[in-house]
Amino acid sequence: MVTLEREYARFLHILNTSLWIEILNEIRFCIDEIYLFFGKNINIHLVGWSMGAAFSAHVCNLHPSIKSFISAGSLARYKDLLMEGNTRLQ
Repeated sequence: MVTLEREYARFLHILNTSLWIEILNEIRFCIDEIYLFFGKNINIHLVGWSMGAAFSAHVCNLHPSIKSFISAGSLARYKDLLMEGNTRLQ
């Protein structure tokens, strides 16, 4: 994702946008398509993990009809990651 972000950063500012805005627009488009397919009477509950957790609250602002959201992150303790010398761990 970091490499992709750097590549997009080279030209997105020319279009007066950013990767953050484009990801939010993509999520909004997907939710719009869900509503088109299933109708407005369905209940949507979002679960965001890691980077998706950062977007889940903002997506609820874009679609106030979303019933609930959960933002979650890593379950690994930061101290444990440092002691093991890992910078990335799944």
